[in-house]
Amino acid sequence: MDNTKRIEEILEEAADGNVKMSMSISCEDKINGHMTLNAGDIEIVNGYLLQISTDYTECTINLNDANINTYEELGSNMIDITFDNLVISLGAF
Repeated sequence: MDNTKRIEEILEEAADGNVKMSMSISCEDKINGHMTLNAGDIEIVNGYLLQISTDYTECTINLNDANINTYEELGSNMIDITFDNLVISLGAF
């Protein structure tokens, strides 16, 4: 299964359950961030763009050159998106 399709499935399942998503961003030891989002605020657009839209911000991430890993941890679906030194992790809680 295509990794972006798997991300779509995870996000749709979380949105149907009105689940919150935890998003962490890190780049080596220089950038570290964490935020909590509604699962419905995150979607795949055009099959390769991860789009995050809230009342306060909008962000689009092109997944074409990303290394994507999906897995289950402690009963939650997890997504790791890696670009060279930048890692974005999403998980439902």
